[in-house]
Amino acid sequence: MKILQQWCARLVAAIMVLACPMGVIAQPYPSKPLLLVVPYAAGGVADGLARMVAQQLATRLGQPVVVENKPGAMGQIGFEQVAKSAPDGYTLVLGNIGAFAGTAGLTTPLVDLQRDFMPVSLLAQIPVVLIVDSSVPASSAKELLDYAAARPGQIFYGTSETGSPSHRASEQFRQDTKTTMTRVPFRTDAATLTALASDNVKVAFATLDGVAFFKPQEKIRALAVTGNHRSPLAPGVPTFAEAGIKGVDTLSQYAVLLPRGTPQDIVATLHKELRAIVQSPEFQGQIAEYGIEAVGSSPQELATVLETSRASARWAALVKDGTEPAPDQPKAVAPPAPVRPTPMPSPMPAQPPQVAPYKVVKVFFGTDRKLVSTASSPRDFFASERGRSISYGNCEVSIPRDHKTGELETPSFLRKYLENPAKHVVLLRLNLRSRNEFMSDLNSTIAEKKTNSALVFVHGYNNTFEDAARRTAQIAHDIEFPGVPMFYSWPSNGATLSYVTDGNDAEQAIMYLKAFLKDLAVNSRFTSITLLAHSMGNRVLTQAFAALKNDIDATKLRVFKEIILAAPDIDADVFKNNIVPALVASKASVTLYASSRDGALVAAKKINGGPRAGDSDEGLVVVKGIETIDASNVDTNLFWGLGHAYVADSRNILSDLSYLIVKGLPATARYGLETVPDPSGTQYWKFRN
Repeated sequence: MKILQQWCARLVAAIMVLACPMGVIAQPYPSKPLLLVVPYAAGGVADGLARMVAQQLATRLGQPVVVENKPGAMGQIGFEQVAKSAPDGYTLVLGNIGAFAGTAGLTTPLVDLQRDFMPVSLLAQIPVVLIVDSSVPASSAKELLDYAAARPGQIFYGTSETGSPSHRASEQFRQDTKTTMTRVPFRTDAATLTALASDNVKVAFATLDGVAFFKPQEKIRALAVTGNHRSPLAPGVPTFAEAGIKGVDTLSQYAVLLPRGTPQDIVATLHKELRAIVQSPEFQGQIAEYGIEAVGSSPQELATVLETSRASARWAALVKDGTEPAPDQPKAVAPPAPVRPTPMPSPMPAQPPQVAPYKVVKVFFGTDRKLVSTASSPRDFFASERGRSISYGNCEVSIPRDHKTGELETPSFLRKYLENPAKHVVLLRLNLRSRNEFMSDLNSTIAEKKTNSALVFVHGYNNTFEDAARRTAQIAHDIEFPGVPMFYSWPSNGATLSYVTDGNDAEQAIMYLKAFLKDLAVNSRFTSITLLAHSMGNRVLTQAFAALKNDIDATKLRVFKEIILAAPDIDADVFKNNIVPALVASKASVTLYASSRDGALVAAKKINGGPRAGDSDEGLVVVKGIETIDASNVDTNLFWGLGHAYVADSRNILSDLSYLIVKGLPATARYGLETVPDPSGTQYWKFRN
């Protein structure tokens, strides 16, 4: 009997072993790549932190860590994706829990940070700063309050969107001081600072990372920062408590979370590695110059932070209408049991939040393509043939809720019939305007958006009008551009075999683009215009801009703050000898992206008989006055394997573009770039491996 029992026990054990997946038993964690979700568009602080963390975490764990941007609904879309993922430690989220309380105004938030997640570590935090224009006669927060009190209802302050850290800090300030200043909300802190630079507001609340790189610094004065200690980046600026204002303690806090139910040993492993990364001199050195403070908390400490910053009644009231909130829950103390309300007859069930299946991006355009008067679909309004004048207008493009940064979602076949704006980037509507109507609409949009900035995209070879509209909307969305997105479409044939024909049409389009840009500089209310060209579009843009320099006075030309040349299909010698001098003389900031893995430019070199400015295979174009970025290290194989469209489909490039365009950071201050000395004595930059 004993032998039989032993035999049965062994048989049961053998069956249990065979019933378990081999990986469960034999493979230690981690045994496959990890996905790190960033619930915002590329280019923000969370995105930069994620890429730094992913690089070092991959080295420490011995497995790739892929960063995926999943923006939408103030971060809820990305958080929801992770919450619904398998609790196996292979899907994480790095998000701003300091901003997440902004969703408290929703009847039923998509996720709850305490209920749906396992805390791993609070990585870093950034204080909010109260700043004023230098023309405001106030050197302290108290002096600002006195100044505002003497002018009730006349002083306006800017913050980013409702529920954001800057908004919450401003509400704490308003409620504590009873100030009569009036809030003006903007979409982002970058938009708020743009409004301050343009004198649309004189007072602002913004996180320190944006304020630190505000230009010119002498135009602003920082009066106080949130937090319980002064920032090392601004040691001369007192905390609100030091300034005599209590209760203004909102921080922008970035944490890593896992789905609820993840095993504790996996949580412990990730916490150990993340804490080592955060405590490393390399990591702390990288983030310190941006005003970001490394934390590296334990899971228990992060749990306490989540408990005190969750969507409480205090923040729900604040987010909803700014009414004075009830006292906050004491920190590190569990919230009291909810009071059962008196039953009401036939109560209505709480409805889930209505999240639109897609977002609509409005894009303005100019084109010298031939207008097709009989067209009934927006995609058919403009042909590939040349027109005889500029047509103006605006169009609306859908960005699906589940859009992935860098992707131009399109049906795999029968595009004309299967397009769905809830799933694809679609040109929905097109509105033609006369030149005068166009300028009027443009200036009305500037006033409506409370921004004076524009991004003008000039597409390359093998692009239709529809392609240009969709790509412009995707880029503007992915970098979270707060201004007015625009594009100029020259008559490319939109066909792979029309390279030579496109080159001729590009030459003909130069005079029209020059006239379009002149109109923007002279007749619009923009104070900052960024020009972004891709591939053959660089031929049109650079020559049009060089001609424009001789057509308008220098003060009008200065509205063009940034010129970005992505993968330029221009002869390298012509670029260095003829084009660079004109660009540098304009005083605009010029950035060149080039790659040695650009298959399209390799083919262009063979066709034209000489190296191209955007192809670094035979040597980068590095010249004084231009910031050259070597993009060879980024994943550039998303466009038919040619690696040519990286400016729009590489998340690393889009992140870099956001820092450049939205935040105005030079290459020396942008995440992910490292300096490389050049034999010429002029440095260039490359993306970190």
